[in-house]
Order: sequence, then C-alpha cells, then structure tokens
Amino acid sequence: MLIKSIIGEPSLDENTTLGEQLIMRKTGLPIRNRGPLLQYSLNELQTMEACEMRYLADWLKSIRKVLISVAEEPMKKISFKLQDYRDSGCQLSEKGKKIKKMVLEPPSLLGPGNEYSYLHSLYGEQIYWLPVDFLP
Repeated sequence: MLIKSIIGEPSLDENTTLGEQLIMRKTGLPIRNRGPLLQYSLNELQTMEACEMRYLADWLKSIRKVLISVAEEPMKKISFKLQDYRDSGCQLSEKGKKIKKMVLEPPSLLGPGNEYSYLHSLYGEQIYWLPVDFLP
C-alpha cells in the first residue's frame, strides 16, 4: 500500500490517524493539521464506504492538480472554492462530511512583478513556499 511506503508500517494500534503516525515517525515534514486524508486511521480507510473513498480520492486528485500547477507556473496564483458534495445517497462518516469538493479557478498572477512567486531560492536550493491549504 502506498500509504505504508510513505509513513512506514502502521503502529500496533491501527486506529491511530495517519496524521498522528506521521508526526511520530517523520518529524519535520510539513503537514496540514486538519487535512481530509490525515484524519483517518488505516482501519477507517480499509472499512469506509465507497462513496466516501471516492470523495477522498477526488480531493487528493485536486490537491495534486494544485501542486502540479504551482510547479509548472510558480508565478501564478492558484485559487479554488470548496463546496459540499450533493450526493444524498452517500452514508458519510463524521470525517467524511468534512471532505469538500475543490473547484479550481483560473490562475492569475501572484503580483505585479517576477519577484512574486511560490518558488524561492534559499541557501542555493530551490524551495516552494505554499499556503497550508495546498498540502495534502
């Protein structure tokens, strides 16, 4: 499973959220405290309803599009709206109700000059400075 390759083998308690496991295993990683993915435990991911998994997968695809857009055009401002899903037949958990549909808006320039960019040079390295909402 891809998740296990990123955060390592799960702890003995598979009810620990992915976010808690990341904090325990990989210090220094930039993570989003209340992001939809990291609120789940491995057990919850394995037993969730298909429609909730679909919402989570759609959200992850949208975050990926945001990150690709930042990498391809770092001087463009990435904006999106968050909307509720309107699928009345889906039995969502309380965590699933927090997942919002991301609707990307057309990019615009971050500022009037080239110095406005998500990409920066720091000690000879190229880094991206991103809003926390862009993190998975």
